[in-house]
Amino acid sequence: MNVRSSSCVSALAALAVLTAGTAAFAAELVIAEKGQCDYQIVLPDKAAHEKIDQALADAAEVMREMFKVNGFEVPVVKEGDADPEKPGVYLGDTAAARAAGVDASALPVWSYVLKTSGKDVIIAGRDWRAPAPEDSYYAGVSLGTVKGATDFLREYCGTRYLAPGGLPGIEFLPTGRIALPADLDVRETPMLRPNAGGPTTDVAAIGLNLLSDVNCEYRSHSHPIVVSADVYGEEHPEYFALIDGKRLTKGPHLCYSNKNVQELIYQDMLRSFDAGYPCYLSAQADGFRPCQCEQCKKLSDTENWGEKLWLLNKTWAERLLKDRPGKTLIVSAYTVTENPPTSFEKFPPNLRPRVRATETALKRWQSVAGEAGFICYLHAWGAYHLCGYMPTRTPLYAQDVARMFARYKVRGVGLDSPPAIMWGMEGPTVYTYARMLDDVENNSALELEQEYIQAAYGPAAPPMTRFFGHLHDTLEIYARVFGVDDGSFQLYRRADGRRVRYLTRDDKLRLIGFLYPPETLELLGNQLAQAERTAGLSDKQKLRLALLRREFEYLNSTVRVVHMYNAYLTRKNATTLDQLLTEMEERRDIIMKWYDTTKQYRPEYYGRPIYLQLPISPDWEVYIGGWRYYQDHLLANGGSYLARPVPPFTWDIDEMRKSALRDSKTAEAGGP
Repeated sequence: MNVRSSSCVSALAALAVLTAGTAAFAAELVIAEKGQCDYQIVLPDKAAHEKIDQALADAAEVMREMFKVNGFEVPVVKEGDADPEKPGVYLGDTAAARAAGVDASALPVWSYVLKTSGKDVIIAGRDWRAPAPEDSYYAGVSLGTVKGATDFLREYCGTRYLAPGGLPGIEFLPTGRIALPADLDVRETPMLRPNAGGPTTDVAAIGLNLLSDVNCEYRSHSHPIVVSADVYGEEHPEYFALIDGKRLTKGPHLCYSNKNVQELIYQDMLRSFDAGYPCYLSAQADGFRPCQCEQCKKLSDTENWGEKLWLLNKTWAERLLKDRPGKTLIVSAYTVTENPPTSFEKFPPNLRPRVRATETALKRWQSVAGEAGFICYLHAWGAYHLCGYMPTRTPLYAQDVARMFARYKVRGVGLDSPPAIMWGMEGPTVYTYARMLDDVENNSALELEQEYIQAAYGPAAPPMTRFFGHLHDTLEIYARVFGVDDGSFQLYRRADGRRVRYLTRDDKLRLIGFLYPPETLELLGNQLAQAERTAGLSDKQKLRLALLRREFEYLNSTVRVVHMYNAYLTRKNATTLDQLLTEMEERRDIIMKWYDTTKQYRPEYYGRPIYLQLPISPDWEVYIGGWRYYQDHLLANGGSYLARPVPPFTWDIDEMRKSALRDSKTAEAGGP
């Protein structure tokens, strides 16, 4: 190629790049820039349910605040009051959405459509209130529009969701220009539906992919609810298990060979599906006791009761393929059904097992699981861990769990607790878990942890990066080895074959002292103090540090008591006991300043007045644990299951102080 030809080619290439760039810019829909925004946020005139109406209003308020922080004043209006001369961001089932061809009612739960229609932006998702009784705790709501709005705000408007409870848990990064592709037209279904420990309508929680379970009407053991002893016990004793020659007419165990029992359960599946639920949880009674009647012994020509129940569920699933196509039967792999079936190789495409969220369990079930994938239950966070109200996991753990879910086609997760006991100290971990679900292939713990710290703490990010580095270094062994759901459930097998726990609730202090030696407490305290001294912090950043300070004071004072208790056990004398009790009194004073002692939640509970924890601020209702965690929860370093209180946290400090004083005077008087 000669020089002239090369120059012509270069010129043509440059022109092509310029033309492409101009076309790309022209293909943008600019919503706001240079201090100007002509848009309005438009809500439906009437939503399908008051909870949906309120949730859409909350999402609109977050969007309005985002515009305001960036210097744009954008009104929120009902569609009937919208200015026809102005473009809008339309949220929910609006006439504008329907005119743009969006039928949100046809979408799966928690799904949404985000598209442009001329200059308008349409965000419409499946907004559906599950038909549970109004007073039911499980009256969850699918808020696909809110999920779409939070993703829009994150993707195009610099919004970061850090914790629930209101605007202090949401950060708006400076975004002076807001634009999106002019031909935008996407339909999104979240990776996990559900992903929650309970129902929520909180905008930030939904932005964190913590989505309520509206898939199933039942949350656990459905069979004894359907074939209720209260309804059928007297009239149909034959519906209930025969044990030692007697029918258990008080329930909950059933006679599964009885055709009426089988049909009652199947008809309830049809009823639930017809009410709108996309899935049905089929689960036998807890503590399963098999029926001993002759027909049950012969059921499915096997003595294995797990096999009998799997075959029965398979039969139901095959009937549903014809009777309710598109619906899914979920079956718990629990107690008697814990093992995969051996009488058939593959589940029907509409049967989805619910298993523990471990690599061991998922790998074990992978060969038999069908197209429907898995539902899991995850014991990641919660007050049932050995350490009680302390952080439990790390971003690396969260990353690996999310990638495991994607690898095994996990479709939904039940979190066996709120997603954080400490929204400050566990913030980067929960954030990593949530954001990994947005793009599990391209996101990483390294990037997401920094994304969280920068958004949450701004100019204090350097010391907070060091703070969380120390914390996660010390927590990694708990997350991988001692944490519930590590695959062995904290058990190992001895040489004699017995399965034994590494640690029990009785020696949990050993673990607390190991995880938090004095030098780690000092490192954490120094970095937190440096962050608090940082200049230029916003009010939100100060609030987040205040929450972290409360959590650290709880952790620090609790661990110091553990170390002093070990010193006392090492050398039991009046001096070490006095030092221990002094440490416990200081801890009590720290904790009690977080409680409203001007009124009692209950007059007395086990002889003690009950107070409720105050939020970190009237503007941000977050706590250690939750507002209903009264003072004894934290004072006793309790919880549930593995986190039961142990000495010295079970001591009555004042009585111990009196006892120690009496013993000291006796010794001085020459007594025994």
